[in-house]
Amino acid sequence: MHPASDKTTATALLILRLTLGLFLLLWSIEKLILPSAAAGIAAEQALAQAAHHAAQLQLYGRGLAQAMGLPVRERLVLFTALGQVVAV
Repeated sequence: MHPASDKTTATALLILRLTLGLFLLLWSIEKLILPSAAAGIAAEQALAQAAHHAAQLQLYGRGLAQAMGLPVRERLVLFTALGQVVAV
């Protein structure tokens, strides 16, 4: 490759990395440090929400089992604000 295009590519990647890092930092602050900005659910909605994500967790479990060569024993959804764990 031409040295000028290498420098342009490196600069573009640096800008992309910095902006992505800034985005992730701001998102983390909003979701983790300011819990009032996170979506809240009522205790009676926990089972329905866990069931809503069951298919996604089954796919993740299947992929993890294939990647690790170990069976997935359980899939859990943790509702931190409620202090509740639901098996799916």
